Amino acid sequence: MNSLLGAIAVLLLLGLWIGGRAVSRLGRIERLLKDRKVAESAGETAVPQAESAAESSDGAFSRFLEQYPDCRDLSKSEQSRAYRKWRKQQGLNWVSR
Repeated sequence: MNSLLGAIAVLLLLGLWIGGRAVSRLGRIERLLKDRKVAESAGETAVPQAESAAESSDGAFSRFLEQYPDCRDLSKSEQSRAYRKWRKQQGLNWVSR
């Protein structure tokens, strides 16, 4: 009987912990949405980090295409292969140690 009460207590505590985390996450999402709405109403456009990262890497890719305009006619996988090779030659890749 004591083990049953202990198991119920553990399950209740686990449920409370999971519920608390869910409420915390929802609060964080609400704050993010409110901040985005305030930024948009102030005339600023919120740019996701993924887009800004893509734009910074796009500069290197456009330089690559300027140097090798024939690569525009290749398939995407062949373009990627040539671009990776070009980045390695230019020393733009990360070096793992």
